[in-house]
Amino acid sequence: MNLKMNSSQDVLRLVLKASSLDYGSLIPSLLETLVKEVQEIRADLAVGSLLPDLCCSLEAFQQVFLSYTSCAREDCSHSQGQKSKITNCNQEEYVLQCVKNVVLPLLQKLHFLHNYKEDKAVSLLIPSCDLLATCIKFADLPTKFLIWNFCLDSLLRHSCSAESGIDNTAVGNTASVKSEGVVDLHSLIEIMRCLLQEYNKLKNPADLHVIFPDDTWSEKIFQEIIKLIAKRNDKVVTKVVSLVVVKLLRCDPEKLPHRLEILWKTVCEDFHKSMALPSSGVGGSSSVSEKPYIVLCGLADFYFPVGQFCGNLHKHMNLVNNTEFWTIIQSGLVQKNPVTRKRSLYLLKRIIDICENESETIIPAENSLENSSENSSDKEHVACATAISSGTGSGVMFRWDPELKIQLSKVWENFILLIETLNEKQLHVVRPLFPRLNHLIDACSKSDSLGSQLLHSSWVVTVVRRALIHESVYVVMWGVKALLRSDPQKFPLLHQGQDEFISGEFLIALKETRLYCREPKEPMGSQPEIGHLVCEFLLKCWKTLESHKRAEFFRGILLKIRGDNWGQFPLVYLWQGLAGLPVSSLWNKESVLAIREIMSTSLTTVEQFNRGAIQCFLVESLVNLMDLELVTPADFSVVLAACSNEESLQRGTTLWKTVASRLNLIAVDNKSPENWTKAGLEVWIQTSIIHYLKAEEKSASGYQLQLSRILLLFVDGCGHCESEVTGQNAVLPFLNSCLSPVTDVLSRLINHAYLSIEKGDRAVELLMSLLEGAISESVSPDDPVVKLLLVTTGQFLEEIVHQIIRGKDQVTCTENLSPVYSYLHVLKILGHRMCVIILVDTVTKQDQMCLEADQEYAKELMIQGEERKGVANVLVAQLCEVFSGDRTLAAAADFCNIVAEACVFGSLPQRIDKTWFETCAYIDSLGDNCTVNTLFPYLGHPDAMVRVTIINFLTKLQPTSEDHSCFVAQLIHALMRKHEDVNRMKAAWNFVNSLQHRVRHRVSQALLLLEPFIQMKDLTNMVWGYIWSVLAQETQPSVRNLLEWLALRLLVRHHHLHPRLWSLFDNTPVTEQRHLSICSLLFVVAHLGCHLPTHLQESFYSKAIVVVFPWCTVHHFNTRIHAQVCLKKLWHQCQEFELQPLIERFPMIQACLNFSKDESNSTKNAEKLEAHYIFSTFDVQGDYSIETIYETFPRLACLSDEEWISPSSFLRSDNTWQEQTSHYLPLFNSNDRLKSFTPGPGATNRSVDSVEQSFQLSSKQCLLYMRDLQYADMYENHTEVDGQDGDVQKKILPWRFMKPDAEAEEQLELRRVKERGQGLILVTSLIEKIPNLGGLCRTSEIFGVSEFVIGNLQNVNDRAFQSLSVTAHKWLPVTEVKLFQLKDYLLSKRRHGYTLVGVEQTANSVSLTDYQFPQKTLLLLGNEKEGIPANLIQFLDTCVEIPQQGVIRSLNVHVSGALFVWEYTRQQLSKSASQP
Repeated sequence: MNLKMNSSQDVLRLVLKASSLDYGSLIPSLLETLVKEVQEIRADLAVGSLLPDLCCSLEAFQQVFLSYTSCAREDCSHSQGQKSKITNCNQEEYVLQCVKNVVLPLLQKLHFLHNYKEDKAVSLLIPSCDLLATCIKFADLPTKFLIWNFCLDSLLRHSCSAESGIDNTAVGNTASVKSEGVVDLHSLIEIMRCLLQEYNKLKNPADLHVIFPDDTWSEKIFQEIIKLIAKRNDKVVTKVVSLVVVKLLRCDPEKLPHRLEILWKTVCEDFHKSMALPSSGVGGSSSVSEKPYIVLCGLADFYFPVGQFCGNLHKHMNLVNNTEFWTIIQSGLVQKNPVTRKRSLYLLKRIIDICENESETIIPAENSLENSSENSSDKEHVACATAISSGTGSGVMFRWDPELKIQLSKVWENFILLIETLNEKQLHVVRPLFPRLNHLIDACSKSDSLGSQLLHSSWVVTVVRRALIHESVYVVMWGVKALLRSDPQKFPLLHQGQDEFISGEFLIALKETRLYCREPKEPMGSQPEIGHLVCEFLLKCWKTLESHKRAEFFRGILLKIRGDNWGQFPLVYLWQGLAGLPVSSLWNKESVLAIREIMSTSLTTVEQFNRGAIQCFLVESLVNLMDLELVTPADFSVVLAACSNEESLQRGTTLWKTVASRLNLIAVDNKSPENWTKAGLEVWIQTSIIHYLKAEEKSASGYQLQLSRILLLFVDGCGHCESEVTGQNAVLPFLNSCLSPVTDVLSRLINHAYLSIEKGDRAVELLMSLLEGAISESVSPDDPVVKLLLVTTGQFLEEIVHQIIRGKDQVTCTENLSPVYSYLHVLKILGHRMCVIILVDTVTKQDQMCLEADQEYAKELMIQGEERKGVANVLVAQLCEVFSGDRTLAAAADFCNIVAEACVFGSLPQRIDKTWFETCAYIDSLGDNCTVNTLFPYLGHPDAMVRVTIINFLTKLQPTSEDHSCFVAQLIHALMRKHEDVNRMKAAWNFVNSLQHRVRHRVSQALLLLEPFIQMKDLTNMVWGYIWSVLAQETQPSVRNLLEWLALRLLVRHHHLHPRLWSLFDNTPVTEQRHLSICSLLFVVAHLGCHLPTHLQESFYSKAIVVVFPWCTVHHFNTRIHAQVCLKKLWHQCQEFELQPLIERFPMIQACLNFSKDESNSTKNAEKLEAHYIFSTFDVQGDYSIETIYETFPRLACLSDEEWISPSSFLRSDNTWQEQTSHYLPLFNSNDRLKSFTPGPGATNRSVDSVEQSFQLSSKQCLLYMRDLQYADMYENHTEVDGQDGDVQKKILPWRFMKPDAEAEEQLELRRVKERGQGLILVTSLIEKIPNLGGLCRTSEIFGVSEFVIGNLQNVNDRAFQSLSVTAHKWLPVTEVKLFQLKDYLLSKRRHGYTLVGVEQTANSVSLTDYQFPQKTLLLLGNEKEGIPANLIQFLDTCVEIPQQGVIRSLNVHVSGALFVWEYTRQQLSKSASQP
């Protein structure tokens, strides 16, 4: 009988309709067809046209065989004739033939070579496995042996390949082992899933023989699966656990506890193996395996059963009582892999939920895994674990007490909410949750009536660790600050085993340089908050730890610093904190050598000023913290030799005195070891010098520096103390005795020809090292040590010269190249300075060709100076030195462009540059407490110092000198050209503190500075016109204030400009910018009169009142308020100067002023403007100083603090400021009135109108200063209060909705075709606009649409689509149905039982509020303009419309689709809730 059916349904209909179907001929015929089709399929499945037929044949045979077995039952309703036909058939023979000739051969041909989800072999896998599962129920014993032997052999082969290092089963790139009799691993997993699923369907679980040949087979399969889990990758383990292991554990309940324990041991072994791998840095090791979390989540129903599900399994495995389990959970919560974090959180939520709902008493106890089962028969179950700690009293990692249910529930709610929220990237979502960490810290500090803590400190550490790997540096900073602010004496962090985290992972987090930025509300030179917290925290740790733990903890910190690459900013504050610890015995020999290594490696690339500061802190920590029992004077001297004489450890400085004093205290202390006593040190020093001079063996490089440093420190320390007592330095004889071996060698250099050169060199080197170390600027020339060394050197000067000449003759090109290296080192240090000196030499020669070349070269150096700090500084300093002479000032005119460039020099600082600037300012604020400030004073930001240098030069010029005035005139022209060049830049770049803004501001500063030189009428008129052309366009208050000041000073000196001032009121164009100019003119008029000569005042005020008065009534609010304030100021000046004729002439002014004294809004704004510093305090003449121009005004104008140049920077750079006659304007302001004003929008902006305010000052800047300067505390407190107990933008997801491993992802994809027909299908093929498609895709994924149909699958890759869908298309089944295919697709879905619903307004459409959606609904959305075409409406079952109340006919298609999807989801949820 040859049957060719179109589908399995056709065969099934035939079986149901036939009254006397002959199974004896039908089944063999189907088997024959299957065997032929399987044989035609090659291993690579190349014959693709045969696949659909084979799938249909497999399903048809399964249906027929099931019908056949159904009819064979005694209760079958078929006739006796039909029954006799059935019983004559050999059922077991059919099963054997099907298994042996069809299923197993076919499964061996299924190899997934490419993408498993899209491989064409998938279409054959499910029907093949389903048929095999059907057959095994009816198979005889040999056939069962055949099936399970087949599975076991395949498992063995895959386990062996994994053990040999072959793992080719990764999803997405699979290439499984191809061997005869071996099935692909993916197929094998599906086979075992289907076979075990048949057992789980049995009513009697004891019927194990129905599936397995005997009782041993389940154990064999389990053991091989354990090997597979241990060796294979995470993707395979996920499938094996969720699809096979879960079902296998249910097969044999008696062996369940043993198997769970084996699985747990496998989990622990894998976890420890992955934890042993090197850590990748902050946030835990990224190499931690996912297998522990895959297994625990997949088997959560067994390890953590809810209620009576799976029986009460606490007696078998109580993991909540296991320390290792909680270690695994906490480690998973801080992994960078989000899947691992989700799995860990799922387990934690599940356990917390069980604890909250269990009625048993749960008490803390320290039970191990082995003895936990002994007490499991009791109703009281233990749910706690002891923490891993190297000390005692580690506490309980997890505990639950029903009497504290409310407190514990709140604690764990805060913890879970924090952990979940930290997965969000949006800062506005995360920030309100920050204060909740304080609740967790309090829970760790508090205890119940029994003295037990509510929470172990490791959970707080877990939150911090999670914060440290967050994408936002703000969150990282919060995590760091939260831990640093905690008090280890109350918060048992160090006593519960978290010291390794602090000295390891947390310390690594402190390497982030962005953490050390100064808070905006803090003044320049203040210590960054984290820097301050680090110092305080280290001190708290020192006080908290016991002495034997203290050394281990801080040595761990030191070794961690040595083992990693650190930036300069973290090192500054870490070593400052270590230097601030009390005197104690912490450092051993290894620690001291680590300090030496840090100096010679990590600090070599650090900028000089910061390096000197770090060296100071290093030395202080060394002398305060070294363990004298473990550290020898030789070890100590090694570190001293590594310190730079120019940067830190120089004789006479504060650091030198500190070390010498500490050394003396050690030497006179009776408790000091013998080698550290005074006598011991003297013996060691003398012995070391003699041994060094013998030159019998090669000494370490720089050994003479070690000896000289320790000798001079010993002499200064002990000798100074004795001189205070006896009046004489008793240590000088000891210094003489130490010099005696040296002088003995020197005395024999000339007369003893056979004296070794090396011995003579060592004597000379040691004496020179002593002399170099003894002499410094901080030491008086009358110092006895210096005198003694100078006398000794003078006595043997001839011998020293002789030794140098003698040694020079012995040098060859291969023996000693140090002179060559020294020369190259000098050239490297000088670098650009050499080029600048050559350039300056040519400047003085006045050669035209040379000058042109030098101008280009100088310009190039200025450009390079923007990238390479210091180049421009050297150039400008050398030029100013040359131009200072009267004979060479004429040459300065040829370099006006360079001088103008220097006046505005400076690029936008990068974040790292700003942090460096702030760190240097903080070190500078330490003063003499940090020796580097004495040896290498910090002058300021390199870019700012270029401007400082040129300003110092310009202010030394004399306005009365004709040559100087001519030079400045050319410079002013160059500055105005620079301003024009800047204005050509894009307008979009003109924002507050932009480079364009800064350059314009610097130009205005320079012009104001040079105002006394503007004397010639032509130059004055040109500058006057320039000022008002700029003010007509300029919007930045900082620039406007300076130019208005410049205009005022010109008007005071040049009276011929007064008519031009009045003309500006009439000639200003009527535009929006006109009001800017008018406000500036009003400001100038308000300040000018009081600085004019007496004979000009009456005429000026008379004209001013007439001009200003009409502007008091204009429509523009800001202009009107400025005019009113100006008029009031003018009137008060008239009264002050007793200009009685004017007072009598304009009596209405006083009346108007009296009338305006009300509580109106304009009066209040006028009072605010009048109180502005520019009107109330500013003095045109008295405030004219360097301090006001370069520090006070930029600060009040809210410019970035890099633009603030303090007077001390000018003073340090040029000492001539101390001479009052050296500069034509003062350095400091005459009073401090302007300093009293606080920066901010009120101080910056004179505008009172909100629109005008945003026009002159950006709202972002206003917000910044309002929040960070004036109202920072209120803002921060308000945020914390909102986040402590109130509602936040985050909801805890219940663990039942997470299901991280309910079914493998591949299995979901595999069965999508079967499961997809159970929900809503959204068809968007008619929609054209891609953003609408992206939004609908996101909506569909959120509400669980079964299938999303799109007209063109390429739209998914469009940026417009992904900007709205985010990643929704990755988690949603997306199908392509083009427009011409839509009709056939709709009809096909109707045949599959779908109700076709269109979103359209028609004559018969139903309201959305009245329509009840069937479960299987297809929703068709129309085109944006035309809706659903008429030719498609006729195929729909119904049309549904959204009820409207407005005038517009339709909604956006995205909005309409979202409403329909939600209504469908709401109805289905209501139906589910109503079902029992």
